[in-house]
Amino acid sequence: MVWCSLSVFFPGLVLAQPFHSSACPTTISEDLRRDCHPEPGATEAACLNRGCRWCETSTPYIPFCFYDSNEDATCPSTIPVQRRIDCHPQLGASKESCEAKGCIWCSTKVSNAPWCSFPEDIQCHCLAMIFPLLPWMWSSREKTDSDLR
Repeated sequence: MVWCSLSVFFPGLVLAQPFHSSACPTTISEDLRRDCHPEPGATEAACLNRGCRWCETSTPYIPFCFYDSNEDATCPSTIPVQRRIDCHPQLGASKESCEAKGCIWCSTKVSNAPWCSFPEDIQCHCLAMIFPLLPWMWSSREKTDSDLR
């Protein structure tokens, strides 16, 4: 809001008027916007930190925070970029190799976010891949206290 004081002409009178561009700087129409911040509490700052576009609208059910490209907007994943778990951490990932693993390929402008990620319905099975096997887990022999130090 921009506050305009007209106290020179009308003592004590203060008017408020909104100051923002009515045009959203994107080529994505409102009906194609894919929510980039589906969880509650979206703010302009949080949206921009995700590498997304923030444009307020008076149209019901249209997200203010949305992906900035048609490629991101058509991505089949509903998982927010920050919650993606990399399904293809090896070099040379491609859409074909990603989908061959049963994963979802979604490019993004967010740095260090995986383009190939596990589908949302199997995220709970990924924990074993996050933690490397410890040397004492490789052997089937009985473990001693010295193995655990």
